[in-house]
Amino acid sequence: FAAEASYHYHNERVEVAATLFITTHSNLSTVVRYYDDMASTMANAVVCDMGILNFGAEASAKVRWMNKLQSSFVLTAAQYRYARNANIMCYADADNRLIANTTSYIKGYHTSNPEITLYGDIEFRPKGSWMARLAVSYWGMRYVEPSFIRRSERITLHAPSKEEYDALMSQRRLKDAALVDVYVAKPFEFQNDLSLRLQLSVNNLPGSNVVYRSYEQ
Repeated sequence: FAAEASYHYHNERVEVAATLFITTHSNLSTVVRYYDDMASTMANAVVCDMGILNFGAEASAKVRWMNKLQSSFVLTAAQYRYARNANIMCYADADNRLIANTTSYIKGYHTSNPEITLYGDIEFRPKGSWMARLAVSYWGMRYVEPSFIRRSERITLHAPSKEEYDALMSQRRLKDAALVDVYVAKPFEFQNDLSLRLQLSVNNLPGSNVVYRSYEQ
C-alpha cells in the first residue's frame, strides 16, 4: 500500500515541492546466518511475515539568487518502523535440521534509515563555463538495525533479570552526522567536437568520523 499528497509551486526564481507519504510493506522475509549459542552450531534463520510502515514528509526547494548563483535544499522527516512481529525458523547449517520455531518481537522498532535528513548547497557558475559547489548534508534520528535473533522469544525467555531483558530489547540510537563537500569543475572545448572536463571534489571536508550504518549482534 502506498499513498501520497504533493504540492508544487514555482516562479522565475523559486521552485518548491512538498510531499506527504505513507507506504506499507507486508509479508517480507530474509535469511540471517549466525552462530547459535544454545545449539552450539552455525545456523540459518528464516525470518518471515515481517511488516514495515513508513510515513512522513519531504520538501525540496531550488532558489536562483542571481544569474550566476543558485541553491538547492531538501528536507525529509519520517518514521521507518517495523509494523508487526516476525516469525523465525532456525535451521542448523550442517544438516538443515530445525533448531527452533519462534517469534521475534520486532514490532515498533526503528529500521536503520535516518528519520531526519537535510541537504543544502550553493552553486556558483561565473563566465567561462566553470562551476563551484559547496554542499552540506545532515542525518539525524538514526538507529542501529535491530537484531531479529536477539529479540526472539527463544532468547528473551532466558533473560536472568528485568535489567538483562531490557538490555536485550533496547535499541541504540546513533549520533547525528553531518558532512561538508566541495566540488569544482571546468570544461574545455576543442576543435572537431573534442572536449575535456576537469573536476575536483573533496568529500567530508572537516574530516568527520561518520558511522553510516550499524547492526546489532
